[in-house]
Amino acid sequence: MPRSPLALAALASAAVPGLDVYDVLRSPHSDADFDVVVVKDSTGTRWIVRAPRRAAAGAALEAERSLLKALGRAHDTGLLSFDVPRPRGAAQMEPAGDGRAIVYSEVPGAPWCCLALSPAPA
Repeated sequence: MPRSPLALAALASAAVPGLDVYDVLRSPHSDADFDVVVVKDSTGTRWIVRAPRRAAAGAALEAERSLLKALGRAHDTGLLSFDVPRPRGAAQMEPAGDGRAIVYSEVPGAPWCCLALSPAPA
């Protein structure tokens, strides 16, 4: 059963010290494995909250968190020209077996669709 956006906002407040949640919005990226919301803090900064719905998704989320940390370091040192969401905190969920909710900074921009590309001339 999906968690409520308010429950996810509360997890974000617990995960990131000093985060003052002002608003919460449902995200279109929720699916069978994850509940996802966007929270705004009192400064207008947007944060993504992802919470696994089952233990296997929780393990995948932990692996993603490690990968995003490494990619963030690569961006900071100039090895990557693009930024990635940065994990900023995590909060244990109930039941504890599902894993932790992870809070990310939102990367500005829009999703890119490779189907919009046309082939280059030969």
